[in-house]
Amino acid sequence: MLIVEGILSTLRANGTAHLAAMGARLVDGSFNRFVLRPFFDTQSYQNLTNQREGVFHVTDDVLLIARLVVGHCPECCFYPPRRVRAPILADACRAFEFQVVTLDSADELRASVTCRTLHCWNMRPFLGFNRARHALLELAITATRLHLLPKDNVLDELRRAELLTQKTGGELEQETLRVLRDHVLRFYENPPLEEPLPPG
Repeated sequence: MLIVEGILSTLRANGTAHLAAMGARLVDGSFNRFVLRPFFDTQSYQNLTNQREGVFHVTDDVLLIARLVVGHCPECCFYPPRRVRAPILADACRAFEFQVVTLDSADELRASVTCRTLHCWNMRPFLGFNRARHALLELAITATRLHLLPKDNVLDELRRAELLTQKTGGELEQETLRVLRDHVLRFYENPPLEEPLPPG
């Protein structure tokens, strides 16, 4: 299945919004139906289990994705939804309000959540990814797997992102690189005693 990286918004039990970087597996090549695979020990999984709905956003804001990956959730502007309770991220390109159809165990660590789109929003054109943004998106995904990947592989990914950001990036890409580089280096300076699960 095609996997599109984006941002998931759900509601906590107290009614506040929760954002997480996540990939959506498109069942039929479109967003009519898609599958999310949150880790069991995450806020996203808990919210999807309790609310059984949410919003998946397509965005070209690689800095926001990076911040969510490292656990820094900035203040964001939201639109009110039409068919669900989770909010719409105002600066996204597209947003898909969805209902959970099935929620099953995919493996020992993650669930398989099949979703059906109820309403689609088109907010602004997708600017696109230059080489720097592609590399930074890959680095952001790698940053969720630091406890699983060999250190040399991670540092190679970091060096590649640094090179491409220097060649093709602007201020936003430079800030994204700083966020991810700090997170990676901090992990290796102070590795956790227990293997953490990716944020979500």
